[in-house]
Amino acid sequence: MGDNDVQLTGAQTHQTDLLTGQYSFGYQFTVSNLHWLEFHNQFVTLDILSEPAFQLQPHSSMQPFQLAFNTNLLAATWPRIGPVIIQTALTAGGQFTDGQGGAATFGAGVDLSTVWVPELHVQGGFNVNIMQGTDGGLHTQVSVPATMISGTIHF
Repeated sequence: MGDNDVQLTGAQTHQTDLLTGQYSFGYQFTVSNLHWLEFHNQFVTLDILSEPAFQLQPHSSMQPFQLAFNTNLLAATWPRIGPVIIQTALTAGGQFTDGQGGAATFGAGVDLSTVWVPELHVQGGFNVNIMQGTDGGLHTQVSVPATMISGTIHF
């Protein structure tokens, strides 16, 4: 497959919260190189409605059923500054958790990588979550995740 072919990637996920001792597992799917519209010029590459991702957490005795999705509303890749690749995105998503209802998420972020080690990323951003509270009203939560460093190792 070429670098621009649409690809579906799936993974099984396992998470443990060391503070509470809670464990959860699920499945995550991402569709790479899929976008509704794409624009190129000498300053920026813009993708509109791109890179959708889905998460499924099956019901078990340890966790409720959960379904979530996320997509880039607008993603931009800026001209390289030396070896540094800068990407920004506005994202939207939603989730449903059995017994807890649904929520919507909107976010913005920046991703920095280099041409030397393209698998290593430094990311930062913020999220706005809108969810239904126990009182039936809508509640808003703003979060600023800590800067995350992520990488992929290929064998």
